[in-house]
Amino acid sequence: MQSSTMASTSQIAKKIHVLLVDDDSTCRAIAGGLLRKLNYNVLEVASGQDAISTLRERRESIDIVIADVHMAPMSGLELLSHANMEFNLPVILMSADDNEETMLKGLECGALHFLVKPINPPDLLGTMAVCIFMEKG
Repeated sequence: MQSSTMASTSQIAKKIHVLLVDDDSTCRAIAGGLLRKLNYNVLEVASGQDAISTLRERRESIDIVIADVHMAPMSGLELLSHANMEFNLPVILMSADDNEETMLKGLECGALHFLVKPINPPDLLGTMAVCIFMEKG
């Protein structure tokens, strides 16, 4: 990516607030660290229920949700449904499960994109840029 494009993306990222949802603290720390390194504002929670509570309290300050698919008791797919219906927010799903059926189900349910763990910085950067562009139009 050209340096001017990276600088532009970095400036946009500073204005974007991400709610990161993963019940695995290590994965959450890695993904959160990558997002922060890309200059995104990140709020981390450990469950779908915590995400719903956070969204209800801070809806106006969240721009996009990134959630793991396989969480209990509320899965990322259930969170996706709530985020779409109640909050009208874009959601990116992620999982170590690279099963095509899982990915397609997430996309069919309304996810903007599906990231396969382990997440690498170029994939995350590209995904965020495309999703923000799609949402901002």
